[in-house]
Amino acid sequence: MSGRAGPEAAGFGAFLGGWLATTYDLRTPLYAAAGLLLTMTAVTATMTGNRRVETALRSARPKADPADQDPAKEIAVQTTSR
Repeated sequence: MSGRAGPEAAGFGAFLGGWLATTYDLRTPLYAAAGLLLTMTAVTATMTGNRRVETALRSARPKADPADQDPAKEIAVQTTSR
């Protein structure tokens, strides 16, 4: 699945836009599309807030080995493991 809308979605959108323009007003499909875009922007903004991204990055970060943090500890680990 490529994530692109197929010809069925384009046909349905054209039908819906034409029906809205004929039934209500010529500008109604434009207002409906603008409302849909604003709604999707708000939904996406809540899903990609800084706190959520930071939490996801923190959970994806590999756990640090204590020996990697301090060179003196690394040397001590190397000499005691022989």
